[in-house]
Amino acid sequence: MLARDTAAGARAVAGNVDLRLLFGLGFAQNFVRGALNVFVVVIALELLRTGESGAAALFAAVGAGGLLGSFGVAFLIGSRRLGWWLAIALVLWGAPIAAVVAVPMESVVLALLAVVGLGNAIINVPLFTLPVRLAPDAVLARAFGIFGSLIALGVALGSAVTPVLITLVGLRGALVATGLLLPVLAAVFLPRLRLLDGRLQVRDAEIQLLRTTPMFALLPVPTIEHLASSLRRRRLPAGAVVFRQGDAGDTFYFVDQGEAEVIGDGEVVATIAHGDFFGEIALLHDVPRTTTVRARTDLSVLEIERQEFLDAVSGYRSSSDAASAIVARHLARFSPGTVRL
Repeated sequence: MLARDTAAGARAVAGNVDLRLLFGLGFAQNFVRGALNVFVVVIALELLRTGESGAAALFAAVGAGGLLGSFGVAFLIGSRRLGWWLAIALVLWGAPIAAVVAVPMESVVLALLAVVGLGNAIINVPLFTLPVRLAPDAVLARAFGIFGSLIALGVALGSAVTPVLITLVGLRGALVATGLLLPVLAAVFLPRLRLLDGRLQVRDAEIQLLRTTPMFALLPVPTIEHLASSLRRRRLPAGAVVFRQGDAGDTFYFVDQGEAEVIGDGEVVATIAHGDFFGEIALLHDVPRTTTVRARTDLSVLEIERQEFLDAVSGYRSSSDAASAIVARHLARFSPGTVRL
């Protein structure tokens, strides 16, 4: 079972370009973290000659920077530019390490390592928030299991490689080479991170639409994110029929743009517009469509497939109760005599 779960998580990561990028950057950052554990001791003993107490002070500087940064990173949780902040954090993580060789004074090195701590506080937000928005709900825990393994591997590899690197190119060369790794990666992948931000900003509007719908409003964040990622857009001209009364039901709909008419037994019983939704009765009760829905103007709808809809709504009591209340309200407005619920 564990092997199957791990394999499923690995396939989820391998099949998602954005997840591969995030997990790769997370691995690189933790490689540098492992290297820093070695560098701090060597800097204190060989570069600053402050001994073991100096090494403790350098580690404390990293912690102090992280503590100061933690007071501000809460504001990043709702940020729509997490990819941009990830790039900034990579620079803050790496550039100060490379800069140590320029001014090897204890006060300066302490300040530089505090900046690394700040970068560490920032980087945890995008690295652990973005995958939630990208991985399917069903494999999210497994994907994070893969990420946890990559983090541990990165730290271990960085700790193991750094002494060899110091032996080959010296402490200063090793600091520069290791410190520049993350800023270079940030520069190389910044365009892709900005594109990722752009895609997620589009999804934010869809998440807001889901959040304003009673049956979805209280769903957990990963479920909302997954539903938003599964939405499909469909455009219909004025007069086109979305579905007819008596059709089999396999889709739930949101009205994104335009207006539509709800027609029961040949009579218009309602007009729906942006933010309204329809199609839930057939899915929840496994019956034919109870009405016809026809585009009154040019219409853009967002669709959720039957199983995605049912998994979300039936999996949570609050959503199920809200859905039942909505169905009762809609059936009070119009209920065809040919359909037994």
